[in-house]
Amino acid sequence: MRRVASNYIITTKNEKLRLHVVEIEQGCVIKTYALTHETESVEWLPGAIKLKNCNNQIIAVHMYPFNFITMMPVSETQHTLLK
Repeated sequence: MRRVASNYIITTKNEKLRLHVVEIEQGCVIKTYALTHETESVEWLPGAIKLKNCNNQIIAVHMYPFNFITMMPVSETQHTLLK
């Protein structure tokens, strides 16, 4: 299982969750929760993580750099599938 935290998590309903953790197992998101304290084995990725529906499963895509004023990716933003 991989645990990844980011500045923002953008849910499938386009909600913006600040400082949350995404748990990923076999490429699929199994859980999200607030990052309330430093936790062992949580990897920090700056930018934002977008959750997307794919074949009845939720996947996570890391977006960096990310414009936090407009809450949109910029022209240089790279999208990386998290596994």
